[in-house]
Amino acid sequence: MAIAVDDVYRLTVAGSSGSQVLNNVWFLRITAAPIPPITPAQVAEAWWNDKKVLYRGMVTNVWTQAFLSVAIEQVDVAVAGFGVYAIPAGEQAGTRVPAVAPGNVQMNTFSAIGMRLNVSTRATRPGQKRFWGLSEGDVLGNNLEAPAAAAAVAFGATLASTILFGAPALSAEAKMIVRASGADNVPQVHQDITGASVSLNVRSQVSRRVAPY
Repeated sequence: MAIAVDDVYRLTVAGSSGSQVLNNVWFLRITAAPIPPITPAQVAEAWWNDKKVLYRGMVTNVWTQAFLSVAIEQVDVAVAGFGVYAIPAGEQAGTRVPAVAPGNVQMNTFSAIGMRLNVSTRATRPGQKRFWGLSEGDVLGNNLEAPAAAAAVAFGATLASTILFGAPALSAEAKMIVRASGADNVPQVHQDITGASVSLNVRSQVSRRVAPY
């Protein structure tokens, strides 16, 4: 089905650690439709190409399968478009090298960087994100070391901007949103992310639900 202005999509970024599947879920609102038309999987690929440098930069390089795929599904209609972009092997690892002892030793998978997704009204709650990918060198006590926090702040700063998609979704534009569910999980209320606030304390993953894909 054609991608149109104001379509709302759920993006599920999947990674793994050992036998565990780790997901981060985002929502995207199309603000300018692509010309010529493209598939949902191409939107997922274009979104990854826009975010991957700073997204991977939050994750230390000991995490070799931090990013495996981006699944995308339209959530504001009954008959939804769906696609999956498989992230290339060379882009699956984190890229940040921790500089603080004990260095590059992977932390447990439930320890995470916490981020609040700010919004301008009370029509929805602020969003919350937890990012895996910490190493022992990123944490002192219960606090993030400065490089890990700075990497998260840099990524968060991109979330309020309009995404001007490059290849393969040339001319398309979108905004990251926080959304609220209505009947049948169809989002009846959503609003743009206006910024992000990073917690300086180590957080934990918030869900142990089975991965949807």
